[in-house]
Amino acid sequence: EGATVQIGNHVGISGATIYSLQSITIEDYVNIGANSKIIDHDFHPLEPKARKLDRRDHIRKEAILIKENAFIGTDSVILRGTVIGKNSIVGANSVVKGHFPDNCIIAGNPAKIVRHLSEEELNK
Repeated sequence: EGATVQIGNHVGISGATIYSLQSITIEDYVNIGANSKIIDHDFHPLEPKARKLDRRDHIRKEAILIKENAFIGTDSVILRGTVIGKNSIVGANSVVKGHFPDNCIIAGNPAKIVRHLSEEELNK
């Protein structure tokens, strides 16, 4: 209730899971690989007592923004509070949390910037 999922134009999604309790925005021309997961919350409270009492009001939630023309590799997990910059690439099997700039390649667990795309790569 109250969550929003906004998906832009010309977005390709191959059997991914998008699960929102707050806000997920996917801009135009984004491609999302098979089995990827985009989740803007922690599913359950982190505090043991809150889990026992099923305190859904204790679940941490933060908006996700995937900017224009980003590519999310297969089996990646995009966690709450993440921003993926325009034209950026997320390597397969990455676990992504944080703010990443435009025009970079992100990979790993936890994901980090592997390199920035060159002007030549951006203009191909």
